Amino acid sequence: MRLAASPLDTALQMPDTADTACARVEGSGCSWVLDRDTAPLCPEDLAEGDTAEEAVAGVVTGRDCGCTAAPPGSWSLAFVCVVALIRRFPALVALLFTLSAHAQDGVGADAQHLQPLDGGTFPALREADAGAPWGLNVASSLSFATGLVNLHTSTGSEPLLERALSAELGASLRFGRSVRVGVAAPLHPYVRWRGADLGPADVQGLGGDGMRFGDLAVWAQVPVIALEKGPAISTYVQVDVATGAPELYLGDPNGGVRAVVAVAQRFGEWELLGNLGGKFATPVEIPGQRWGTRGEFGAGLHRPVYGPFGATLELFGSVSLPPTGGAGDAPVEALLTGSYDLGRGWVLQAGGGGGLTTGLGSPAARAFVSIDRRLRSYDDRDKDTIIDRRDRCPDDPEDRDGLADEDGCPEDDLDGDTIADEVDGCPRIPETFNGLDDRDGCPDAVTEVILTVSGPELEQATLLLREADPVTVFSDAPTTFGLAPGRYDVRVTATGYHDRIVWFEVPEVGPLAVPIVLEPLQFGIVTLTVTDTGGKPLDGYLRRFTTAAVVSDPVLGLPPPPDILGPLERVDRAGRALDLPAGAARLQIQAPGHLPRVIALDVPRGANLDAVVELQPSDLHMEGNRVVTTQQVRFDLDAAAIPADGAGPLDDLAALLLADARIELLRVEGHADEQGSSRYNLELSRRRAVACVDWLVAAGIDRARLEAVGTGEARPVEGQSASRRVEFTVLVWADEAPKPADPPSAP
Repeated sequence: MRLAASPLDTALQMPDTADTACARVEGSGCSWVLDRDTAPLCPEDLAEGDTAEEAVAGVVTGRDCGCTAAPPGSWSLAFVCVVALIRRFPALVALLFTLSAHAQDGVGADAQHLQPLDGGTFPALREADAGAPWGLNVASSLSFATGLVNLHTSTGSEPLLERALSAELGASLRFGRSVRVGVAAPLHPYVRWRGADLGPADVQGLGGDGMRFGDLAVWAQVPVIALEKGPAISTYVQVDVATGAPELYLGDPNGGVRAVVAVAQRFGEWELLGNLGGKFATPVEIPGQRWGTRGEFGAGLHRPVYGPFGATLELFGSVSLPPTGGAGDAPVEALLTGSYDLGRGWVLQAGGGGGLTTGLGSPAARAFVSIDRRLRSYDDRDKDTIIDRRDRCPDDPEDRDGLADEDGCPEDDLDGDTIADEVDGCPRIPETFNGLDDRDGCPDAVTEVILTVSGPELEQATLLLREADPVTVFSDAPTTFGLAPGRYDVRVTATGYHDRIVWFEVPEVGPLAVPIVLEPLQFGIVTLTVTDTGGKPLDGYLRRFTTAAVVSDPVLGLPPPPDILGPLERVDRAGRALDLPAGAARLQIQAPGHLPRVIALDVPRGANLDAVVELQPSDLHMEGNRVVTTQQVRFDLDAAAIPADGAGPLDDLAALLLADARIELLRVEGHADEQGSSRYNLELSRRRAVACVDWLVAAGIDRARLEAVGTGEARPVEGQSASRRVEFTVLVWADEAPKPADPPSAP
């Protein structure tokens, strides 16, 4: 209840006329303590041309901290925001201005500039992201600030609003993908005014004795731009209803209307936010200045730190329009907060800061804590660093196993043991279902496998067991592995010897001995020349096939391993001499504008062999960035598989990509005819493009050089079968093409 005792009445009174003759009010920012030696401006300090009235009103001054006022464009930009909102939502704006009409007489200002509203990543600024459609945001915050308002007169200086504990409850709702409307109610359960502690029992609130309220805020946010990888821009209009306590500098006596533009941009994990706008209010006289319409500005930077933890730095402030130039005229404050994601949209934030100038309301120090819940457009519920609106599986984290890691979905079961990789303790080794810990994904028993490598005059070799790291072994020295039952392959290499790939089955009961014998290499010389069909020599390229011998248990019936293509090597028009192991050998030969060809040779031991390879011309050529050919990959109706006789142009394309390293990125564009629904045809065309990309990768093209897209039935051509096609376009050219490497010399 309102006390009748004189100490409280004295605390609420401003100084008398004699004291206010040279009075001014300001904050404590930058100085961190009240500078009681600051000299007020009195009539004898007037500059030539000043009036006595200006001396009585005083000027806003403070300690010079090197801080300046806000940009002069705040007024015009805020005006543009208001006009744009009026034209788009006239009924809403009319309601907001009606609310702002509630005003009261008196003097004072709102020195509590921190308004978290409905929370968010940046508690002191207006967010550019409007959040999820029909998303309900709620927030509760608590702020404790010191040194918000100080009074300087001709008789000295004293603190007015020494401390303020302020709480705020806010909520907002976004209507579909359109405007977000919210309300925030600030209240001040404790303030210290001119040396007196005023709590709920001491000050009069709305409707009677009790809590002291601040200015009620009713606001609307209109998203302007929301790009997935670009900036987000929103406009705000906010009405501050005069329900606060201007006599305590905790409310504007006539309320006001705010207009703000918020712009955000992400740079990887960093998010940058900027605010620019203003507040339109009826001017009131306070010691040292006229407090009314103001330009407002702010900037913030946020970054996740570790797991659910994040950090945010904000700088925000305002300046009178037109600026007076006094130190108390432009409060600027910095706030550093740390956040912790509690899950399901709830975020806890805590931090602190202080004023950077001595503007009115710029605190000496501030502590802040809040909890809010909002469904942000950039939410990442499964914490896999792929935001929900780009994540095909927003509740299941990506497993980062090298397979389609950009789609946000885990590849469920790499080892095929029916246990999802995200809970599989051994995602690349299948579980042994024997009744012992069968759900941990790891085999419970291992078998001893002894591998022994030998060969004529062999000293050492390298073992590569399935997906394990390479192991160096010595000749005739047994090497023991503990392996779970199952089928394995081991590749054995040694300098000067044929490679061997050995397949074996590990039983449940061991040990198992696997002997491996390497055969030494013996060489012959092959002189290779590439020509066209007329016998004219060509500049071409070759790739060597590496064929490995196979040893396996005959009971398994295992197929031989695939041949391995080596790197690209140049063949000049004069030909090239190759040292090749004696015996059967295969080479892939290619040249620009010609079809590739695979040849088989019988390399003589210690002798020379001349090989002339004739290549057939290809009609595949470049027209600008498009790859053009008279042949087409034809697909059957409602099919994405490449027909056995329909891959002709892909052979030519593979030869082009292998020969021309300048092509860094090629788009493979799939199409479909108009039969069926357009949604189905879009997916069908994408699968056709993926099938072509897989074919080219199998032919030796790096998948990073290929991009598969589908256009559905959007670009038909004459004839339904002709519409079932693929087209090729070069998207990225390298500045310089790397030259194919020369082959290593034979031992």
